[in-house]
Amino acid sequence: MRIIFSNIGHVRNLDFELKRGLTLFCGGNNTGKTYTAYAIFSILSGLAEVSADWLKEKDITTLFEQGKLVLDLAQIGKTDIFLKNLSKHLSRKLASDFDAPKNFFGKDCIQITELTTPKQTAKRGRASIVKAELGIGTFKIMTAFNPKDATFTLSLLTTQDATQQIAPAVLAQFVGRFISAQFALDQFSTVHVLTAERAAINLFSRELSSSRNNLVDQLLELKNGNGKSAGNALDLDRIFPVQASRYLLPIRKGLEIAEDLKNLSRNRGDFAGFADKLEKTVLGGQVQVGEFGELTYTPDGKAALRINLAASMVKSLASLVVYLRFQAKKGSLLIVDEPELNLHPDKQRKLAQFLCELTNAGLDIIISTHSDYIIREINHAILLNHSSMAEVRARYEYADEHLLAVDKVAVVMFGDDGLPKQLPIDGKGFSVASIDEEIDLQNQIAQDIEQAWQE
Repeated sequence: MRIIFSNIGHVRNLDFELKRGLTLFCGGNNTGKTYTAYAIFSILSGLAEVSADWLKEKDITTLFEQGKLVLDLAQIGKTDIFLKNLSKHLSRKLASDFDAPKNFFGKDCIQITELTTPKQTAKRGRASIVKAELGIGTFKIMTAFNPKDATFTLSLLTTQDATQQIAPAVLAQFVGRFISAQFALDQFSTVHVLTAERAAINLFSRELSSSRNNLVDQLLELKNGNGKSAGNALDLDRIFPVQASRYLLPIRKGLEIAEDLKNLSRNRGDFAGFADKLEKTVLGGQVQVGEFGELTYTPDGKAALRINLAASMVKSLASLVVYLRFQAKKGSLLIVDEPELNLHPDKQRKLAQFLCELTNAGLDIIISTHSDYIIREINHAILLNHSSMAEVRARYEYADEHLLAVDKVAVVMFGDDGLPKQLPIDGKGFSVASIDEEIDLQNQIAQDIEQAWQE
């Protein structure tokens, strides 16, 4: 998938290819890393919501007259008209997802120039035919999506008379969204984001939920007529003590998950075993969902704690444990803003190794980071993958799953000029100049201090 970002936050222009594997966003503060990561989340979340001209008037006519219509999605997905329509929809959606003023972003701030086709996805194993029956009133059709040859077949299940009960434009939009939902799966099966506010979300989601329940209770009082008396009047000051709070889409999604942990905990994700491993190698204890949907942390050999009493490291990584144990699927994209939050350097190294393992196991990841420890460890994963490094790997206990092939890593450098650039990577890794320069400066200062002290 290829996207051109224009004037999104500090980013003036970025031609970005969203690829499988591990992608690092690096650079200073206020250079657009988080804006870009959240924009990607907005795009992938919105792909399934747009009709995007899948069906034309002639297609509807063919369906009504012949009772069957076959579409080549791979071909349609490459057309300029479709891509422009999709880009326009996603550009409009961005302001809402960022909780920004309507004209905060430009009309063409997002341009989708290339999408993964169903045929490409079929090569990765998604080749099962998806069937569904759709109906509007008495009008019904059977849909069948075949990723193997990228065809979408519509078959009428009703008489010709029933076709008079539905407007072609309504059918086009209705079926178009269903097709888009199937096409969206060819990019990533799901997308999930862990924001820099993830610790606060786990701490305060209950409080926010209580406020919402208070609102529901008072509205029910009003509905039942109990709000008519002075004693039970609807207390707007209590319901809305301050201006209504609003959040970016990634934070809203995080809150929804935090409030629905009891239901989520009934599932088991494809990476549940990795959640156990993260607890063992980094957290030193277990993150669990309690009887009432609350998060708890049990340090090894000790009693369980409410999440608010756990260490800051646990609060930061608890959401990752929950995602891996209950939600993550192979072929999904995970976006992590500042994975290094609240982690000592040794834990940052271990987390970087863990992210390499997840990548090799089939989870695609984007991280936005300032951490030299994480960046260096990703570099080590590339360097140690060479056959000549067997002795070094053994000395420092690197397993095969800790190593990364060059083609599984991408690095985008964000700078003050608003023109992020993808850094070159080869068998010797990559270099992030802004961090290297700061480390060199620190080393030089230390040398000068030592020399002056000796004098």
